[in-house]
Amino acid sequence: GQNFGFAIDTRERAELATRVMEFDALNQASRTKQCEKDAMHLTLAWRVGEEPSRDEMEAAARSALKAIGMENAKAIWAAHRDEQHAHLHIVASKIDPDTNRAYNLKSDYLKLSKWALQYEREHGGIVCLRREGANELRDAIEKRDPHAVLEALTRQRATFTAADLERALGKQINSELDRAQFGNAVLDQASVVRLADHAGGPTTRYTTRGVLRSEDEVLRAAGQLYRDGRHAVGSEVQALVLASRQRFASARDDQRDAFVRATGADGLCVIDGQAGTGKSYTMAMVRDVYAATGRNVIGLAPTNAVAQDMLRDGFQQACTIHSELFALNNGRRQWNSRTVVMVDEAAMIDTKLMAELTKHASTAGAKLILVGDDRQLASIDRGGMFGALKDRYGAASLTGVTRQHKDEDRRAATMMAEGNFSDALAIYQDK
Repeated sequence: GQNFGFAIDTRERAELATRVMEFDALNQASRTKQCEKDAMHLTLAWRVGEEPSRDEMEAAARSALKAIGMENAKAIWAAHRDEQHAHLHIVASKIDPDTNRAYNLKSDYLKLSKWALQYEREHGGIVCLRREGANELRDAIEKRDPHAVLEALTRQRATFTAADLERALGKQINSELDRAQFGNAVLDQASVVRLADHAGGPTTRYTTRGVLRSEDEVLRAAGQLYRDGRHAVGSEVQALVLASRQRFASARDDQRDAFVRATGADGLCVIDGQAGTGKSYTMAMVRDVYAATGRNVIGLAPTNAVAQDMLRDGFQQACTIHSELFALNNGRRQWNSRTVVMVDEAAMIDTKLMAELTKHASTAGAKLILVGDDRQLASIDRGGMFGALKDRYGAASLTGVTRQHKDEDRRAATMMAEGNFSDALAIYQDK
């Protein structure tokens, strides 16, 4: 604990500290407006597998309290190891010992969220990916900035509803009148586009001109790629390369169909397959054939972990999409019509990155192959373009489940990929 004048090192001393905090609550300086809920309870949780030391936990507790202006507060904390992740409970008195009055804890939730985001940045990287967007939205509302609210609302999704806006405003604006007035100011922005479920119908959702512009950039570049017919690999070359690789002898019909489509003339190819259908195996077939014809094959992924998997799987070049785009934008790398770009987990790519990716590929005349599953992992920021491209240009579908070997396991995996969890679990229940 802190600020009691004695160490909290036994249960008895913890109970004594509790009584001290209770005494402070009963003897507040203000007699007219006293703080009734006089204790704050916070929990700090670390990642599974992390083992913070006692000193690190204490430092985090002090830092969190300081972030909300309670560095001089009387507080006790207790660390537990009763779950997979290490965590620390903080119980702090809301009565400032210097004034005997309650702390001003306005916006404490936002301050703690910002503190947590910074703590993660400084200790291994951001874990809670949606926190940054949520903080931006709260900041924008607090500043009463309609444009910034729109930007925050559409950062992680292409559209929002009136209920989404009301829910966000309700967390920070107590007055119903103020909330309604500011909500109207947001929706009255010139960049807002109203959407209906059918022509002439009532508005059901909202988006912005910026969102539509980003999506249009993707579709225009993708269209140019799709019409580029310079990338075909002859059937004789395909057969020769596959015959020389023993590992491809067991390819399924759907994998061979996807391979043929991916090595066709079009500059854009989408391969869709749920987990366990052998997407990496199919990508290896495509990669080896294009490499055998002298093409420069580059593997890209949204995360470094997936990029490293691609290197281990045989790609000579593989990195994150962010790093490749940085190199392209700064003249450190160049693509051309002999470049084949293969993107794994493409459904995780947000719209902004997809726009950059398709534009670079289109400008260079490169071939772009997108592989993913939009039913599994989606992008953190606003996305959905993998599904849109799949719908517009079609996709080679991988349907056979390789990862599970028994028929009932394969059926269960397929059901879960389709969202039918109840029947899938029933298969395992029967077993």
